[in-house]
Formats: sequence, C-alpha cells, structure tokens
Amino acid sequence: MAVGILTPLTPEEAVQLALRQEAARLEEAEAVAKSLYEATVAAARQKQLDAIDKHLSEPLKSELEAENKITRVTAQQIKDFELFKKSAAEWQLPSLPAPPQMVAAFLTERFIAGETGIIPRLKNSISVIHRACNFSDPTEDVLVRAVIRGLKPNRPKHISQENK
Repeated sequence: MAVGILTPLTPEEAVQLALRQEAARLEEAEAVAKSLYEATVAAARQKQLDAIDKHLSEPLKSELEAENKITRVTAQQIKDFELFKKSAAEWQLPSLPAPPQMVAAFLTERFIAGETGIIPRLKNSISVIHRACNFSDPTEDVLVRAVIRGLKPNRPKHISQENK
C-alpha cells in the first residue's frame, strides 16, 4: 500500500507526533521563560546602577561636568564619523566598533582624495566616537599609527643613488 500525505497516522505515529509537538511547545516556553528571567535580572541590575548614579552624581557634580566637557562629541566629529560610516558600509565592514584595518583604509582613501590636511582631524573624530561609546580606540593600533606617519603630506621622499 502506498503511503501518501493523506494516509492516516498509525496510533504509534500519532503518539510520536504529539510528543514532538509537546517537546517543541515546552522548548519554546522555556525560551520565553529564560528571556523573561534575563529581562527581570537586567531591569533589577539597571535599577541598582541607577541608584548608584543618583547617589554619586551630586557629590561629584563638578568632576562629572569636567569629564563631560572633555569627552563631549562635537558636531564636526559627528559629521566626520558619518563620512567614516559611509566608507565602512562601502567596504562592508563595521564602523562601530571599527577594526583598525577599516580606519587605515579610510584614512588612506582620504589621502588619495587629496584631503591630507584633515586626516588628523578624521583620526581624532573616529577616536572620540569610539571612546564616547566605551569601545577601544582603533586609532591606537600599530597599523593606523603607521599609516598616519606614512601619509604625512610633506614627508621627505627616499632618493636613490641613481637619481642623484
């Protein structure tokens, strides 16, 4: 006898199907419960962190203002970072946090485009945005530092003995 899609299930098959469906339902319920638990724990943790912030903010008001002044992101830095984000998207690489190779490629692109005068500012903008978001600073990587040194606009050229 041919078994097709409309063939009735045997009692054993019906039990197996019911067990699989129940297992899937339980698995889904466990995932939902786990998500709810994690959200509850995160909310309680955030409440505790907010309480610490509240208690420390007033006595540290002047120090916090000084820190905010130092780490404040300017409109120019945001504009520079938008240019960096566009380049990262074209490379299909992340911009935040950015890998040092992306920073090096971006700064090299700007150099090739003749924008040598703004390279230090662009590097600084990428650095400020990363630090403001509590990411490590990709501009401190050895590759980026080497690229910055290599892209100096008035860098002396090596003159070979043959050209003398």
